[in-house]
Amino acid sequence: MVGRRPGISVSAAAAELGLVANTASTLVSKLVSGGFLTRSVGATDRRVGELTLAEPTQQIVDASRAARRALLSDVLAELDDDQIGSLAKGLEVLDTMTRLLQERRS
Repeated sequence: MVGRRPGISVSAAAAELGLVANTASTLVSKLVSGGFLTRSVGATDRRVGELTLAEPTQQIVDASRAARRALLSDVLAELDDDQIGSLAKGLEVLDTMTRLLQERRS
């Protein structure tokens, strides 16, 4: 989540994960201590902790993402037009389901 939303606040991360604030804060502290995340003071509100991936973590995430994309590209290249069409329709359904689930969480 932090990789997708650099600068996300601890409270926003907690909400997205469905955690209470103190649990998320404890988890963040452990990840910061382990060198996986960095926590900085918010630019507009010093009470807000903003999270980013630590550089070694970012490098791992980037390499993993590149490997997944390359593999997915290879597999997609093996599909025929009908399979690609079916996949596109399925993705539309998943998009609709995701939107409906997000609406219910709000």
